[in-house]
Amino acid sequence: PNATSPRYWATTYGSVCTFGCVEGFVGGGSLYCSSSGQWSPSGSCVDPLLVCGVCVHGQCDLVSRKCVCTADWTGPNCTERSYWCTNGQPRVLREASGIIQVTGRDLYDNGLYCQWQIASTPGTTITLTFGAFSSESCCDFARVYSTPTPNNDAILVTYGGTYPAGLTVSSTSGTLLVVFSTDVSVVSSGFTARWTIAVNSNCSAWLAEDRNQCPADTVSNASATLCAASGCTAMDCCYGSRCSAWFGLGHQCGSGYARNA
Repeated sequence: PNATSPRYWATTYGSVCTFGCVEGFVGGGSLYCSSSGQWSPSGSCVDPLLVCGVCVHGQCDLVSRKCVCTADWTGPNCTERSYWCTNGQPRVLREASGIIQVTGRDLYDNGLYCQWQIASTPGTTITLTFGAFSSESCCDFARVYSTPTPNNDAILVTYGGTYPAGLTVSSTSGTLLVVFSTDVSVVSSGFTARWTIAVNSNCSAWLAEDRNQCPADTVSNASATLCAASGCTAMDCCYGSRCSAWFGLGHQCGSGYARNA
């Protein structure tokens, strides 16, 4: 820049000219007119691809040199779908696998009440594996239930504090509910967790959950379909009074079980 350039509004000693960046570049800064009559730059415009790579669903942060993902995305380049906390609004998830996280930012907010319900069917096991976990140990907790809504009799685990990656919890009820709540002071990074759903190789988990009864919303053919998907037969899975149709077709109780007619 010089005194005759129409792009700058001042060239006297001590003047500062700020600048932005053309489309496709990020950054910006200022030019300071020194006593020697030279412009001294502070800041620059850079190509974000050279700093962060491609941020598919996010933007490049020049300070951390990392992609900052938009809501419901995660990963180094923001390419993995995730489900962030929607404070006060439960999220019901039915995919066979996926990711939940409190936030994609460095720190979560105060006053959160987050719910993620992972919904499957009896005869399956839902497994949730946490990455690194960090919360205020006294007052910010993640509670995991085997029911669709919070139930003190169905708490599987409660986490609060700092834990290394690898915490794992499973539910065989067909539902796994995660509730994360925070108070009004002290925040931390929270957690990211990945769930998977697998069909049980036998019906022992189903029998334990349903007290050897067919699920209330199933009848003979539906039960057979679910059993077949688990690699079991009707006689392995259904022994309750509501399964009389199976016995009428010649099915017998499995070893160690008596018909409850």
